[in-house]
Amino acid sequence: KYSMGRVGELKDSLTAVEFAEYCKKVLNLRGLRLIAADNQKPVKRVAVLGGSGGRFFNAALLHKADAYVTGDISYHTGHDMIAA
Repeated sequence: KYSMGRVGELKDSLTAVEFAEYCKKVLNLRGLRLIAADNQKPVKRVAVLGGSGGRFFNAALLHKADAYVTGDISYHTGHDMIAA
């Protein structure tokens, strides 16, 4: 069975804000966009898909991911993700 993305678990849970800051630091980014209904939500299980992965966020939900990291999410898809 093949897939494009990966799902894994962090050693320790972080809040959504802490996880975003961690990603920013580890990936050496000047900025990133956090889309979250609750910035303090615990993040343990993470799904990752490079590129424009907006249309695949349902796969992250199916894998019970607490966070989804991808290269590009449209405005409307971001709202769909918050509502899911």
